[in-house]
Amino acid sequence: MKMLTVDSSKRVRIPDAKPREVFAYELDESRRVTLTPVARAQPKPAKLVRRGGRTYLENNQPITNEDVQRAMADFP
Repeated sequence: MKMLTVDSSKRVRIPDAKPREVFAYELDESRRVTLTPVARAQPKPAKLVRRGGRTYLENNQPITNEDVQRAMADFP
């Protein structure tokens, strides 16, 4: 068992955790803390594709105005 100390900013360093790793935090009645690793879904960004002389916005998720503007900035 490893002992960890909370700093003045309420932070704990978990030695085996990787950068940007996400954990679900659970506290039971006996004040026992359980951290469960959670996989974050990486959304695929929308992109502009040219087919048959026309331009299409391709994505499998709902498209926002920010997605359209970001895709337009990258399009030649």
